[in-house]
Amino acid sequence: MIIDSQITREYLDELDKNISMISLTNDLMFKNLLEKNIEILKPILLKLLHLDLNPDDCEFKFNNTELPLENFKEYHKAVDFNISINEVTHINLELNSSRYKDIELRNLAYLVNLLNQALSRGEKIEKLKNQKYIQLNLNTKEKKYGNSTICFFNQKEEKRALNDFVLIHNWYIEYYKDMYYNIEELKEEEYFLAALASKSYKELYDILEKFLTKEERKIIIKDVIVFSMDEKVIREQTLRRAAEIEDYMKAENARNEGLEQGLEQGLEQGAKKQTITIAKNMLNQNLSLDVIVKSTGLSEEEIKELNI
Repeated sequence: MIIDSQITREYLDELDKNISMISLTNDLMFKNLLEKNIEILKPILLKLLHLDLNPDDCEFKFNNTELPLENFKEYHKAVDFNISINEVTHINLELNSSRYKDIELRNLAYLVNLLNQALSRGEKIEKLKNQKYIQLNLNTKEKKYGNSTICFFNQKEEKRALNDFVLIHNWYIEYYKDMYYNIEELKEEEYFLAALASKSYKELYDILEKFLTKEERKIIIKDVIVFSMDEKVIREQTLRRAAEIEDYMKAENARNEGLEQGLEQGLEQGAKKQTITIAKNMLNQNLSLDVIVKSTGLSEEEIKELNI
């Protein structure tokens, strides 16, 4: 059992040498931390969602409490967490562990599907107008600029605008990790994103110090240590790494095949260019068409075009 007095930088420095910290962007690690410590993390999550709500007035409900552990091939896909706030705001939170093209369109299709499900359950349009559907993407790979927000269903002609009906927020956590080491002061939610990219207990301890109280930081650190030794979390991390290795090998094979094809094409183009040069020289020497065809392997049509 870990006691509070143990949670020091020195203790965590030693712990890093013996027990590897599971990434906070590991699906099970992230979900366990978020669900168990939602009271601590409420204010941060609301800021990431750009929701101007009092955390004390917000009831967070996790709608899917169990994540399926499948074979490593499934880890090419993102895992979603469905959360509702006061049964009015519906959030689909996704850790993007791969680089996705057209992710916003995929998100929009998912959110529209949620709306269709609500309509099929008999919910009225007027009730749905008072709901919010938000997609929160936490990208763990790309180092794009900070964050972006995309709004759909903005009906300006109505007196009561629906500009917050469906929103997609993209946050790139590696960007904020770089910001942490290069900018003097960040916002609370930006420190949180930087913390998600921590590689060690000691680094996590230092970043959490920037935006949590001493007691809150100890609670989070203890949970991270416990979950890093949890069999299910470790297994998922192993599966994810296997999937990443498979992705890397596929990319390398494709790259090598591309290099080989490029080399072959380059050699063919070089040989063709050299043959044409020889044919032109033979034409300049007024050699017969028949001799040039036999010497170069070019067709009569190709040689005639060179002589134009």
